[in-house]
Amino acid sequence: ENLLKILEIHLQENAQTQGQFQIINLSLAVAFITSMIMIMFLLLKVQRENIELIELQQALEEAAKVDKLTGLKNRFGLLQESLDDKSLMLINIDQFKHVNDFYGSAAGDFVLKELSGFILANLPDTKSYRLYRMGGDEFAILIDSDLSLACHALGEKLIQLIEACRFNFDDTDIQISASIGVAHEQPLLEKADIALKTVK
Repeated sequence: ENLLKILEIHLQENAQTQGQFQIINLSLAVAFITSMIMIMFLLLKVQRENIELIELQQALEEAAKVDKLTGLKNRFGLLQESLDDKSLMLINIDQFKHVNDFYGSAAGDFVLKELSGFILANLPDTKSYRLYRMGGDEFAILIDSDLSLACHALGEKLIQLIEACRFNFDDTDIQISASIGVAHEQPLLEKADIALKTVK
Protein backbone atom coordinates (compact mmCIF):
# COMPACT_ATOMS: atom_id res chain seq x y z
CA GLU A 1 0.00 0.00 0.00
CA ASN A 2 2.81 2.42 0.87
CA LEU A 3 4.53 1.42 -2.35
CA LEU A 4 1.43 2.31 -4.36
CA LYS A 5 1.23 5.71 -2.67
CA ILE A 6 4.89 6.37 -3.41
CA LEU A 7 4.38 5.37 -7.07
CA GLU A 8 1.30 7.57 -7.32
CA ILE A 9 3.18 10.55 -5.91
CA HIS A 10 6.05 9.91 -8.31
CA LEU A 11 3.70 9.78 -11.30
CA GLN A 12 2.04 13.02 -10.19
CA GLU A 13 5.43 14.72 -9.90
CA ASN A 14 6.40 13.48 -13.39
CA ALA A 15 3.12 14.77 -14.78
CA GLN A 16 3.71 18.17 -13.18
CA THR A 17 7.26 18.28 -14.51
CA GLN A 18 6.11 17.39 -18.02
CA GLY A 19 3.41 20.02 -17.82
CA GLN A 20 6.00 22.60 -16.78
CA PHE A 21 8.26 21.53 -19.68
CA GLN A 22 5.32 21.88 -22.08
CA ILE A 23 4.58 25.37 -20.77
CA ILE A 24 8.26 26.32 -21.09
CA ASN A 25 8.45 24.91 -24.64
CA LEU A 26 5.28 26.77 -25.62
CA SER A 27 6.66 30.02 -24.18
CA LEU A 28 9.92 29.52 -26.09
CA ALA A 29 8.01 28.86 -29.30
CA VAL A 30 5.91 32.01 -28.84
CA ALA A 31 9.03 34.07 -28.10
CA PHE A 32 10.80 32.66 -31.19
CA ILE A 33 7.84 33.36 -33.48
CA THR A 34 7.50 36.88 -32.04
CA SER A 35 11.22 37.51 -32.59
CA MET A 36 11.01 36.28 -36.18
CA ILE A 37 8.02 38.53 -36.87
CA MET A 38 9.89 41.53 -35.44
CA ILE A 39 13.01 40.71 -37.50
CA MET A 40 10.90 40.41 -40.69
CA PHE A 41 9.17 43.70 -39.88
CA LEU A 42 12.53 45.44 -39.35
CA LEU A 43 13.93 43.99 -42.58
CA LEU A 44 10.90 45.19 -44.53
CA LYS A 45 11.21 48.63 -42.93
CA VAL A 46 14.92 48.85 -43.83
CA GLN A 47 14.17 47.71 -47.38
CA ARG A 48 11.43 50.32 -47.75
CA GLU A 49 13.72 53.04 -46.39
CA ASN A 50 16.48 51.97 -48.81
CA ILE A 51 14.04 52.21 -51.72
CA GLU A 52 12.95 55.68 -50.55
CA LEU A 53 16.60 56.77 -50.29
CA ILE A 54 17.34 55.49 -53.80
CA GLU A 55 14.28 57.32 -55.16
CA LEU A 56 15.30 60.50 -53.32
CA GLN A 57 18.84 60.23 -54.70
CA GLN A 58 17.50 59.77 -58.22
CA ALA A 59 15.17 62.75 -57.79
CA LEU A 60 18.06 64.92 -56.54
CA GLU A 61 20.25 63.83 -59.45
CA GLU A 62 17.50 64.73 -61.91
CA ALA A 63 16.88 68.07 -60.16
CA ALA A 64 20.60 68.85 -60.40
CA LYS A 65 20.32 68.63 -64.20
CA VAL A 66 17.45 71.14 -64.47
CA ASP A 67 17.54 74.93 -64.47
CA LYS A 68 14.93 76.11 -61.95
CA LEU A 69 14.07 79.34 -63.75
CA THR A 70 13.38 77.98 -67.24
CA GLY A 71 12.77 74.30 -66.59
CA LEU A 72 15.38 73.45 -69.22
CA LYS A 73 18.24 71.06 -68.62
CA ASN A 74 21.33 72.96 -67.48
CA ARG A 75 25.08 72.73 -68.21
CA PHE A 76 25.39 69.65 -65.99
CA GLY A 77 22.50 68.07 -67.90
CA LEU A 78 24.24 68.79 -71.19
CA LEU A 79 27.49 67.25 -69.98
CA GLN A 80 25.62 64.07 -69.09
CA GLU A 81 24.61 63.66 -72.73
CA SER A 82 26.68 61.94 -75.38
CA LEU A 83 28.28 64.70 -77.45
CA ASP A 84 29.63 62.32 -80.10
CA ASP A 85 28.40 63.00 -83.66
CA LYS A 86 26.66 66.18 -82.57
CA SER A 87 26.84 69.90 -83.31
CA LEU A 88 26.54 72.54 -80.62
CA MET A 89 25.15 76.05 -80.88
CA LEU A 90 25.76 78.55 -78.08
CA ILE A 91 23.41 81.53 -77.83
CA ASN A 92 24.46 84.50 -75.73
CA ILE A 93 22.29 87.56 -75.04
CA ASP A 94 24.22 90.72 -75.90
CA GLN A 95 24.74 93.16 -73.02
CA PHE A 96 22.27 91.32 -70.81
CA LYS A 97 23.74 93.02 -67.74
CA HIS A 98 22.16 96.26 -68.97
CA VAL A 99 18.72 94.60 -68.87
CA ASN A 100 19.20 93.69 -65.22
CA ASP A 101 20.70 97.07 -64.36
CA PHE A 102 18.06 99.14 -66.16
CA TYR A 103 14.88 97.10 -65.70
CA GLY A 104 15.76 95.07 -62.60
CA SER A 105 16.60 91.41 -61.95
CA ALA A 106 12.92 90.39 -62.01
CA ALA A 107 12.69 91.71 -65.56
CA GLY A 108 15.91 89.91 -66.43
CA ASP A 109 14.52 86.61 -65.13
CA PHE A 110 11.33 87.22 -67.08
CA VAL A 111 13.26 87.77 -70.29
CA LEU A 112 15.32 84.60 -69.78
CA LYS A 113 12.24 82.51 -69.11
CA GLU A 114 10.32 83.96 -72.06
CA LEU A 115 13.33 83.63 -74.34
CA SER A 116 13.69 79.94 -73.53
CA GLY A 117 10.08 79.36 -74.59
CA PHE A 118 10.56 81.56 -77.66
CA ILE A 119 13.61 79.58 -78.84
CA LEU A 120 11.85 76.25 -78.21
CA ALA A 121 8.87 77.42 -80.25
CA ASN A 122 11.14 78.26 -83.18
CA LEU A 123 13.14 75.02 -83.29
CA PRO A 124 12.27 72.62 -86.12
CA ASP A 125 11.67 69.96 -83.46
CA THR A 126 12.75 69.29 -79.87
CA LYS A 127 14.02 65.76 -80.45
CA SER A 128 16.83 66.51 -82.89
CA TYR A 129 17.36 70.01 -81.44
CA ARG A 130 17.68 70.01 -77.63
CA LEU A 131 17.78 73.32 -75.78
CA TYR A 132 19.74 73.90 -72.55
CA ARG A 133 20.34 76.88 -70.30
CA MET A 134 24.04 77.03 -69.62
CA GLY A 135 23.74 79.63 -66.89
CA GLY A 136 23.47 83.39 -66.78
CA ASP A 137 22.54 84.74 -70.20
CA GLU A 138 23.68 81.76 -72.24
CA PHE A 139 21.74 78.94 -73.89
CA ALA A 140 22.89 75.94 -75.92
CA ILE A 141 21.27 73.82 -78.60
CA LEU A 142 22.58 70.28 -79.08
CA ILE A 143 21.92 69.20 -82.65
CA ASP A 144 22.08 65.78 -84.29
CA SER A 145 25.01 65.44 -86.69
CA ASP A 146 22.89 64.82 -89.78
CA LEU A 147 21.43 68.31 -89.33
CA SER A 148 24.76 70.11 -88.93
CA LEU A 149 24.47 71.78 -92.34
CA ALA A 150 21.29 73.51 -91.15
CA CYS A 151 22.96 74.96 -88.03
CA HIS A 152 24.13 78.23 -89.51
CA ALA A 153 20.80 78.89 -91.24
CA LEU A 154 18.99 78.20 -87.96
CA GLY A 155 21.41 80.45 -86.09
CA GLU A 156 20.82 83.37 -88.45
CA LYS A 157 17.07 82.83 -88.24
CA LEU A 158 17.12 82.83 -84.43
CA ILE A 159 19.22 86.02 -84.31
CA GLN A 160 16.70 87.82 -86.54
CA LEU A 161 13.69 86.51 -84.62
CA ILE A 162 15.17 87.43 -81.23
CA GLU A 163 16.01 90.96 -82.39
CA ALA A 164 12.48 91.40 -83.75
CA CYS A 165 10.84 90.12 -80.55
CA ARG A 166 9.62 92.38 -77.76
CA PHE A 167 9.43 91.00 -74.23
CA ASN A 168 6.69 92.87 -72.38
CA PHE A 169 7.36 93.19 -68.65
CA ASP A 170 5.06 95.41 -66.55
CA ASP A 171 3.82 97.19 -69.69
CA THR A 172 7.38 97.85 -70.80
CA ASP A 173 8.77 96.36 -74.01
CA ILE A 174 12.28 95.01 -73.60
CA GLN A 175 14.32 94.43 -76.73
CA ILE A 176 17.42 92.26 -76.83
CA SER A 177 19.89 90.90 -79.37
CA ALA A 178 21.95 87.72 -79.37
CA SER A 179 25.19 86.32 -80.68
CA ILE A 180 25.67 82.68 -81.71
CA GLY A 181 28.69 80.40 -81.97
CA VAL A 182 28.57 76.95 -83.58
CA ALA A 183 30.89 73.94 -83.35
CA HIS A 184 30.81 70.64 -85.21
CA GLU A 185 33.99 69.03 -83.85
CA GLN A 186 35.17 67.87 -80.44
CA PRO A 187 35.60 69.31 -77.93
CA LEU A 188 32.21 70.79 -78.79
CA LEU A 189 31.70 73.09 -75.82
CA GLU A 190 35.16 74.64 -75.97
CA LYS A 191 35.04 75.16 -79.74
CA ALA A 192 31.52 76.61 -79.64
CA ASP A 193 32.64 78.97 -76.89
CA ILE A 194 35.63 80.10 -79.00
CA ALA A 195 33.33 80.63 -82.01
CA LEU A 196 30.94 82.68 -79.83
CA LYS A 197 33.73 84.86 -78.44
CA THR A 198 35.03 85.43 -81.99
CA VAL A 199 31.58 86.64 -83.09
CA LYS A 200 31.15 88.93 -80.08
